[in-house]
Amino acid sequence: MTEAAAKMGMWKRRSPGIFEPLDVGGYNYLYKKYESDHESYPDRIMVGTESHANKALINFSLAEKHKYVIGDFVWTAMDYMGEAGLGHNRLDTAEIYKHNMGWPWFNAYSGDLDLIGNKKTPSYYRDVVWRNRSIVLVVHSPIPDGMVENIPEFGWPDEILSWTWPGAEDKPLQVRVFSRAPLVRLYLNGKVIDEQAINEKDIIATFNVPYQPGVLKAVNVENGKETDAVELQTTGKPKSIRLTADRSTINASRNDLSYVSVEIIDSEGNVVPYVSDIEVHFSISGNGEIAGVGNGNPIDVSSFQQPKKKVFQGKGLVIIRPKGKAGEIILQAKATGLEGSAVEIVSQ
Repeated sequence: MTEAAAKMGMWKRRSPGIFEPLDVGGYNYLYKKYESDHESYPDRIMVGTESHANKALINFSLAEKHKYVIGDFVWTAMDYMGEAGLGHNRLDTAEIYKHNMGWPWFNAYSGDLDLIGNKKTPSYYRDVVWRNRSIVLVVHSPIPDGMVENIPEFGWPDEILSWTWPGAEDKPLQVRVFSRAPLVRLYLNGKVIDEQAINEKDIIATFNVPYQPGVLKAVNVENGKETDAVELQTTGKPKSIRLTADRSTINASRNDLSYVSVEIIDSEGNVVPYVSDIEVHFSISGNGEIAGVGNGNPIDVSSFQQPKKKVFQGKGLVIIRPKGKAGEIILQAKATGLEGSAVEIVSQ
């Protein structure tokens, strides 16, 4: 008996008793069993209790198609510490499967959101899957000659929403467009460079585009007409730091927090996405303290509590806690070669 046959036999023997007392049957990575199980148990309500990000479309399509499938939960919504490198995308000279990664990986890196709450590419893909966005444009980081990207089942290609790749001029970059339109058209600096039909099985069009700074634009084409569009513009060099508090007024309680985003921006206010080596130093005054600092880098094992942290893809985070009294809290940030910044938070 094959291993697959043995597992199928175990499923048929054990699953009825497991599901019987439940109002909703939970399926981990088992969307392929929805329809066959429905034939045997037509009254069973099903939900995907875990699924991979790269299976978002098939899981959602089954939920749309069948009333007895009420949705699915992805593993996982947000990056977390532990299961280090579960969702890694690493380069090697050959295709080598590795479930987890060693030091200095500390972050699972399998989330739709990074460790400090920023959307990652799988989340943007899911926006199109869920029909919350009509089109998304992403670009893969350059892969050195002779290297292969290894992506585990919980992972995602190393691509971001960026058309800023200094040093990659004239080198072909992989560009992907997520869309539910029948056709997408690609422009570079105002000129059409390619168009491609969308595969309904993954709603992804893939292009290879020689990198030139400027504006990369993707457009949906429906019934012969251009409709929704999205573009990525090359940013300038890092110029300054931008601090933005999620709430500028908070309770003076020690149990309240303000989350302050840290961004490295160019002269036009655009986040510079290729910056991951700039260390930002923080100081605070008034009736508050720094409760923690962070970034989305899965291999940055520097302290979460020291008043300094490198950004990752141009972004970081500082968490502010009141000291228990009402008053002003001033957070300042500075980095070598950049204009500093400050933000005021009022506790009351």
